[in-house]
Amino acid sequence: MEAEIQEEVQEEMANKRAGKRANIYLSLPRGMRFHFHGSTNMKAFLELVDGGVIIKAGSQAVLESKQHFEIHGASYAAKRRELIESGILQVHDNVYIFSQDQFFSSASAAASVIAGQNHNADHWVAESGDNLGNLLRTARSAAS
Repeated sequence: MEAEIQEEVQEEMANKRAGKRANIYLSLPRGMRFHFHGSTNMKAFLELVDGGVIIKAGSQAVLESKQHFEIHGASYAAKRRELIESGILQVHDNVYIFSQDQFFSSASAAASVIAGQNHNADHWVAESGDNLGNLLRTARSAAS
């Protein structure tokens, strides 16, 4: 009985952590679009949706990730491998192309998968010039 209660408490805590991030994204205007801005010059597009972001089909990702990515961005590197193995990321003209829209729970994860190295939400820029990192920081401050 005690083990069941402990398991329920752990599950509730995990849900709260995941829900916190989702709630921050929910506070931003759904449908808002951003393009990737980084040293890789990849053409990639992101849209805000309930609980996270979607990378739009046709977006590009670098073909080769940085050597340190497997160590310093292990979870993002694993997600990248999963997308390659599943065929969602497909090789085309020396880049990967997203074959379909892909949900990510964070803009940082999406940017890191595209760049093949750790990146944050600051690499997503709206037409207005606002970057998603600043919008997320403002939303977190307002929620505190």
